Amino acid sequence: MKEEKIKVLDEPENQLNNIVNVNDIVTLSFIFGEDDIETDLYKLVEDNLVNKDNQYITITMNSPLGKAINHNEVGSVVSYTVENETFKVKIEEKIKLLSSKSK
Repeated sequence: MKEEKIKVLDEPENQLNNIVNVNDIVTLSFIFGEDDIETDLYKLVEDNLVNKDNQYITITMNSPLGKAINHNEVGSVVSYTVENETFKVKIEEKIKLLSSKSK
């Protein structure tokens, strides 16, 4: 019985870990066609901050892409529109980068 309670308590936390939120770093795959997919690392930020870390590209929450991925789940394919052109992107995974100070 105790294991079942622990399992139930862990489920919402695991689901939250799969949801994209501000300051998360994610791998996104842009789907331009069946054989035309570009993948890169992005960080969702509140404001248009200067990115001093070249490990990822920043995306603001208010941008079309930021609005599309914010609060969506890893594995989801979402779409967003810029200048009447719609793009599809798959949220591949959330990443935890280790800083050089922790090594």
